[in-house]
Amino acid sequence: MKNKTNPIKEFLAEKGYSPTIKTFKVPSRSEKGKFHTVELLQNGKLICDCLAGSFKHNCYHKNIVLQQLKGMIKIKVKSLWNGKIGIRDKYVRQAQKEYKDLCISFENRQMIIPFGEIDKMVVGKSENPVKDKFNNQLHYLIYFFWKASDKQKTLI
Repeated sequence: MKNKTNPIKEFLAEKGYSPTIKTFKVPSRSEKGKFHTVELLQNGKLICDCLAGSFKHNCYHKNIVLQQLKGMIKIKVKSLWNGKIGIRDKYVRQAQKEYKDLCISFENRQMIIPFGEIDKMVVGKSENPVKDKFNNQLHYLIYFFWKASDKQKTLI
């Protein structure tokens, strides 16, 4: 089955806008060596290029991606400073303790930091703790250079 191109997606891409946040490659169960593309859209929906996905049904490939996304610690940040984002240290500790990836969202884009690379990607820590405005707890901020995850990820 030949993949059809979507003219609306092509038009938006030409204008520099993409409704896709992240693209995943998932191996086909029925065709050895073939991969299906699953896209995570800005509205949170998943679409897959397999036969079931073309009829908007749930499929194996979307379920694999959903499992992967549920296994991440999701953090939404509201600001970028000198190309860096800051997240509370409690999220970094949680990710390392539970062996989970960090999924950091900023302006409808995401950056995924695999748990095994968190220490390598840290570029700084706040000198003083910051008071949480909701529960008055003190947290340090851990800084990472912001780099949205636009590349495809292969899931097995």
